[in-house]
Amino acid sequence: MTYAKPCPECGQKNLYTATADSRGGYGPELLPGLSRFFNGAKFEVVVCADCGLTRFFAATEARGKLASSKKMEEIMKTYEHSQPGTLVLVVTLGLAVVFAVLAMMLLKPLWVTPVILLVTAWLFSSLTVEITDRDLRWRFEPGLAHKSVPLAEIVSATPVRTGPSWGIHWSPRTGWLYNVSGFDAVAITLRSGKKFALGTDEPQILAARLAEAIRQNPPAGFEA
Repeated sequence: MTYAKPCPECGQKNLYTATADSRGGYGPELLPGLSRFFNGAKFEVVVCADCGLTRFFAATEARGKLASSKKMEEIMKTYEHSQPGTLVLVVTLGLAVVFAVLAMMLLKPLWVTPVILLVTAWLFSSLTVEITDRDLRWRFEPGLAHKSVPLAEIVSATPVRTGPSWGIHWSPRTGWLYNVSGFDAVAITLRSGKKFALGTDEPQILAARLAEAIRQNPPAGFEA
């Protein structure tokens, strides 16, 4: 690795370099998620012998793992909230019981209906929304249905009220709507003009967090 000379603090060129383990002896893991089981991720340390300025640079191998590190991804989240699909669960499980009783009493082929309803309840048991340093992400638990958009593509995020429908569906007012319970959502407009909305039980907080995240790297035309 090539380091800038002279020293950015004092302007001298008397620099020394060394390699250090990011795990240290007894301190915390300074590059979490980038180490191997027995080998900690490495720092390249640059020390100025004149003023003492010490700089730490993640080694090439550690930097190469940043994009795929799940641990680092968790650390970079600025917001995460899950809304339980209470209404979806109550309705689907209730209907499943009704159709199961009908299948036992009248028509055995009706057994397929409660199975479909139980799978639906499992697929839409909750909706989780996340904001990382780069993306807005959302998923229906257990995670089979999930999507994301870059924060730089979002130009507005506004709390709205929605109609009595849940799951994944299209609305003329909000575009695609993803929700599992309640009538609150955040309507999001992209730079391309496309719209969608995310159901949530804390719309004001989600809209504020989105505005804050986007302002750190604002796209043209953003309005909070």
